[in-house]
Amino acid sequence: MLLSVQRSSVRLNRLIQNYLLFTQLEVIGFDPAHIKQLQTFGDLTPGDPSTIIPKAAAERALFYNRTDDLQVQIEPGTIQILADDLLKIGSELTDNALKFSEVGSPVSRVGKIIGAEYQLSVIDHGRGMRPDQVKSIEVLVQFDRDSFEQQGLGFGLILVRRLVQVYGGTCTITSVPNIGTTVIVMLKVFGRVSIDL
Repeated sequence: MLLSVQRSSVRLNRLIQNYLLFTQLEVIGFDPAHIKQLQTFGDLTPGDPSTIIPKAAAERALFYNRTDDLQVQIEPGTIQILADDLLKIGSELTDNALKFSEVGSPVSRVGKIIGAEYQLSVIDHGRGMRPDQVKSIEVLVQFDRDSFEQQGLGFGLILVRRLVQVYGGTCTITSVPNIGTTVIVMLKVFGRVSIDL
């Protein structure tokens, strides 16, 4: 019972944090100067996906007791996004992939530099979505709620899309019912990070 209470409190805290972030992103959307500062990066510190994405993925996999299902192949790089915002993107994409796929099925995170952009792909083999559902992803919308119990308010993918848009990137979602979903995020690269082995 205590474990159930603890998990519920973690879920509620995550929901509140996501709601606050969504509100902030809505306000930023009306402030072109703030958006320009983020996109040109100003004095902000960029994030390295090779350290941030595995951390985000591991935390969500532990929550769902699915660490064995996680596959992470993330190339180092320095991309134009704050570390905390990149952590949120990685966390939300991992959460969605784990939540909507079966235990024992792989959930992959692949990150690589392609030209002047960094591509982060998140792939699951879950229940997927129909094309009309992908097109109508909005906050507070959950698909097939009558058939599948879902926790939360449906903030995950919309938060990812808004964050990526603020930084001038793109987020594409490809999904096939009963096959799975692939989300690809593209963000600008500042340069490679060398790692001494």
